[in-house]
Amino acid sequence: MRKFYFLSFVVGALLLLSCNKEKVPRASFIYKQDKGGIVTFTNTSAGVVDELVWSFGDDSPLSSEVAPQHRFIKAGTYSVSLTATNSAGSNTYTESIDIVAGVQLSFNDHPRFKDASGYFYARNIYEFDPGSPLVFKQVRGSAVAALYDSTNFLVSVGKVNVNGDLLEHNADNSYAKEGKDSSWYYSNPSLYWSADGGNGYPAMVENVPFDFPEISGIITNALLRSDSLFVLKLAKTVNLADSVIWLIEYKGETMAEKHTAGGVNGVVFTKAELSKLVNSGNYTSKVIAFNVVRKTHNFKKVYYTKESYTEADLVVR
Repeated sequence: MRKFYFLSFVVGALLLLSCNKEKVPRASFIYKQDKGGIVTFTNTSAGVVDELVWSFGDDSPLSSEVAPQHRFIKAGTYSVSLTATNSAGSNTYTESIDIVAGVQLSFNDHPRFKDASGYFYARNIYEFDPGSPLVFKQVRGSAVAALYDSTNFLVSVGKVNVNGDLLEHNADNSYAKEGKDSSWYYSNPSLYWSADGGNGYPAMVENVPFDFPEISGIITNALLRSDSLFVLKLAKTVNLADSVIWLIEYKGETMAEKHTAGGVNGVVFTKAELSKLVNSGNYTSKVIAFNVVRKTHNFKKVYYTKESYTEADLVVR
């Protein structure tokens, strides 16, 4: 009888030990992709986990965080793995993640250049009396900074300032500041940019030469689609400008666009160039006169502009 009790005790103890024995965890994760090659990973492994090791497949250091955020610098397919470990062993889960190269964002109607890796835009926005295009109402300033990596993703370059004023760092890694009225604008030719640098860009400090262009109000406010030509015209000649962009927009979409040198007060659109104006209604005409200088930072071409901008309502019949 004693032998039976002893065997029962041993079997029970073994069963208890086997029940309490730790099992190998099952590794798994989920992820969320954001713009700029940024991916946020979340551990969803099952079981007791003593250690986590993430490998992002891009030669970057391993991570032991529970929910790491990682930025992939180049477009491509990356094999990301998570290894979960405890005293019983380890298990690895792997998933392929596609990072697709983006297209450089278009910042409203600012000048664009094919070889650009970045922009520092400074603009004065002029408002004139619609009935008297030589009567000035107010001016307000705006500033935009946009720096791209090799896959056209916007990247952070730390703090960015223009004339000592800090720009807001947006979620998409662009930077911006805009005056609400004439209390903030570029009141003299002096234009000074600074950026801390980062993500392949050095610290950047630039004094931008040249003046802000002289611009007046738009005097053409109606267009007949039956006309063979349309002249988009200012009250006075654009002075102190390298180039001028002339735009006609409908509900935020560019319908017609032409570029000229400075020293003119208007541009002619042909009927063919106005072919997108198929709807009658209220359009917007825009004129952007600008000067530009190009700088190279770590082999990246960065453009600095000084812009003068105005717009007006355009009725298309």
